[in-house]
Amino acid sequence: MTAIIILITILIITGLTYVVNRLAIIKKQICPICAGVSLTWLISLILNYTTNYQVEPLILGMLMGGSVVGFSYTFDYRVTKSLLGWRIFSVLGGFAAVYSLLAKEWIVFGLSALVWLFSVWFFLRKKPDQATTDNTKVEELEKEMKKCC
Repeated sequence: MTAIIILITILIITGLTYVVNRLAIIKKQICPICAGVSLTWLISLILNYTTNYQVEPLILGMLMGGSVVGFSYTFDYRVTKSLLGWRIFSVLGGFAAVYSLLAKEWIVFGLSALVWLFSVWFFLRKKPDQATTDNTKVEELEKEMKKCC
């Protein structure tokens, strides 16, 4: 039953985000499925820690892990240093943070969150130079994002 509630929640949030995008309520487009998954696990996690309602850790882990990978992939274009280094530190740091958060291992969570935050700072701290930015590549990515959702 929990899985059905989670799937319905993802669909509702995804649909609402799609409507917000279509009506141009906010200037920046948001990936509807990303919003649906992220907000669903965030709401579920809050409910897990503040009420008697418990969501299976396996479901939460899958959703949170998907968000970690999605975040890493979304910011690949901003990486000015080693792309492989970015992916290793952002994904593995994120996975470790997710696992330790769900396992309630707070020290490990703190350390892995620091590794993840460091990777975000280190690899994304500088925007690519305008001279090296290829507008056609940016346009291609924008088209892919629109096709996605």
